[in-house]
Amino acid sequence: MNILLYIIICLLLVCIYVQFERSKNFDVTRKDLYVPGLPDEFNGLKIIHLSDLHVSKYGKREERIKHIIKEEKPDIIFITGDFVSNSWGITPCLKTIDGMEAPLGVWAVWGNNDNGLKAKVKTLKEGLDRAGIKILTNENTLIKLKDSAIRLVGVDDPHRKKDNLALAMEGTSEGEFKILLAHSPVIIKHASQMGINLVLAGHTHGGQVRFPFLGAIYNHTRDLFRYSAGLFRVNSTTMYVSRGLGMSVIPIRFLCNAEFIIFTLKK
Repeated sequence: MNILLYIIICLLLVCIYVQFERSKNFDVTRKDLYVPGLPDEFNGLKIIHLSDLHVSKYGKREERIKHIIKEEKPDIIFITGDFVSNSWGITPCLKTIDGMEAPLGVWAVWGNNDNGLKAKVKTLKEGLDRAGIKILTNENTLIKLKDSAIRLVGVDDPHRKKDNLALAMEGTSEGEFKILLAHSPVIIKHASQMGINLVLAGHTHGGQVRFPFLGAIYNHTRDLFRYSAGLFRVNSTTMYVSRGLGMSVIPIRFLCNAEFIIFTLKK
């Protein structure tokens, strides 16, 4: 083998290994989220938004997630699906979420990988129930604070077309401030038509691999280039799409770090 070719291959393997190790880490995104119509009592509400954990084992990443939550003391925690990639991840995932709590609760929705567990999803749900994590499956609930309340709406996975926003909105009223939890951002058009104030989503992993100037060339949604990650406004609806904490298909992120999100809601 040509010595130059050998050196190039070795350097390439080193780069892949370094990127693989870096991909296991995540950024902590802190953002003041300004949303029109927010009730005064919820001004300053501290939210932790987790998405796409894709837990496969219990390690340093999972320990760090638990540590940050304990240190930050959020008012409420939202998890927008894909707790695991497969059934092997259920036990370490339940260890990761053990002790996860917030005064206004821990609320979640299912992702496409969770639904892909089929019969095993029952094991995951039972574990989440024991941990006090409430799954919203095309339904809503009131989150009360002092003399005020906001409406929290959750849908099943839009990627697998299991969402039913009309059903999830039953019993809501026009004047309520509404937060929608959905795994995939493809729900945004429907949500903006239904009077949702804020949508929190994930699923895209931010594209997971991004290229200079081009950005994400694939994000696993029906909108290939739109809604990959970050803040969007559609009509009067605000949406934030998380880059997620985990990975799928290939265990590599490039120019697209995973993120752990801490929002402060602002009027």
